[in-house]
Amino acid sequence: MRLCITEDGDMKLFGLRKQLQFACLMLALTSVGVIDCFSAAQAQPKGQPRRPGQGWQPPLTSAVRKEAPAEFSSQNLDQEIALPNIPSYTGKQVFMNGVTYPNAKTGPGYYLTYNTEHTPQQVKDWWSNALKVDPWKITSTEGSVLQSVGRDGAHCIITTGPMIRVPKEKTKGMRGSYTIFYQQPQKKN
Repeated sequence: MRLCITEDGDMKLFGLRKQLQFACLMLALTSVGVIDCFSAAQAQPKGQPRRPGQGWQPPLTSAVRKEAPAEFSSQNLDQEIALPNIPSYTGKQVFMNGVTYPNAKTGPGYYLTYNTEHTPQQVKDWWSNALKVDPWKITSTEGSVLQSVGRDGAHCIITTGPMIRVPKEKTKGMRGSYTIFYQQPQKKN
């Protein structure tokens, strides 16, 4: 998934599939408290005209923009990582990409995407069975999204979909994809 901010401040994503993935990610992050007010940053005040293709930007109070707080920083992952208490998918799969949010206020978060040899429904069925066992409890199975919470307070959201077609070398024999959003609970001091 590639999120770009244009020169006029608008956020653009590549492709409808990417827009759906981004919407699911934002929904997941807001539902578990990682992002408190993402939409407020894009709000347009009343009385400000909006021209086509141009987003509203608040006036700069200084010539230097401030860096985002550390809790919103992310790091791209170029290889998969093992997530605590998450079962390993038993079907053939290929790691596509991943992102980690190590400083999130409510605990570190991980977003991993895979292509798989199975259909989206087969993948969802597998994860439904895998997350029925302790320490997990499934809290929602709506559409292509499966949400669960761990006994320790961890959150796991699986989103299934069609195969991701780029890069081409990672698509041979693949029929579907899934994304895991996993958030560890904040460690208590």
